[in-house]
Amino acid sequence: MLSVSGLHYARGQRTILRDIHGTIQAGEITALVGPNGAGKSTLLRCLHQAHPAIACNIPPQQRALVLQKPIILRRSVGHYLRFMAPDGDKAAQQAALQAVQLDVSLRQGARRLSQGQQQKLAFAAYCLRRPQLWLLDEPTSSLDPHTTLAIETLLCQRRDQGEALLLVSHNLAQVRRLASRVWVLADGELVEQGTMAVLDHPQHAKSRAYLHHDRSTD
Repeated sequence: MLSVSGLHYARGQRTILRDIHGTIQAGEITALVGPNGAGKSTLLRCLHQAHPAIACNIPPQQRALVLQKPIILRRSVGHYLRFMAPDGDKAAQQAALQAVQLDVSLRQGARRLSQGQQQKLAFAAYCLRRPQLWLLDEPTSSLDPHTTLAIETLLCQRRDQGEALLLVSHNLAQVRRLASRVWVLADGELVEQGTMAVLDHPQHAKSRAYLHHDRSTD
């Protein structure tokens, strides 16, 4: 689905990512965890674009980069959905809103929605576009439990439909609920990756430092 081999990224004189290797499979949710400033958001943005170090059979237009706070246009819900997914008709738009449990009118102002509703709207728009790769940057970090459950349910549905998902999250309980594989990023390096056993039995010192500290503060 997507493999990374020797990815480097620098901003000016500062190296953000170094020698990243990994694979994301279709029909799986891979969790990307690590301390703040490790380079997780930068890695997602690199994977969203075409890059010589990335081998992927999914064109960039079929990769969805979902941010913690979506960019919502000053338009109606219907206009926003048409802008994001021009091929979707009103019936498809209504179905997408129902899929994310968002009960609003297509005529309602998109920016008048709550933050949780705006995140659901963004997910509805991406569902209309039918991406094959989801790159998710803490999409539920500031949402209430009901909205978080709705988003998590949607992610599992996309996984079950054979799509690939890479989820950034600091919520290890959420990672355990959703993911089947884990990447640990620290200081710009992918220091460990594997099954969910990584969370309980990390092998790398930087993984242990992050995961054990996180566990002690839960």
